[in-house]
Amino acid sequence: MGEGKREQKMYTTHCHPDKRPRFIGQPAIINGKRAIAYMKDDEIESYIFWDEANEQIFKDNVPEMKVEF
Repeated sequence: MGEGKREQKMYTTHCHPDKRPRFIGQPAIINGKRAIAYMKDDEIESYIFWDEANEQIFKDNVPEMKVEF
């Protein structure tokens, strides 16, 4: 409660000094599960459950990287 719109949305946290953080989505609980929702005019346009997103992202042969920013 009392959070501004930006605080309710998820943005990248690490970015190049010349770039701005990018919008990812809005954290939400959908049907009792953690999700990232994509909103338009305060309505859910689409979403992905957090577990499903992790399964899509962390597959075999995920590269390990080191960054300096």
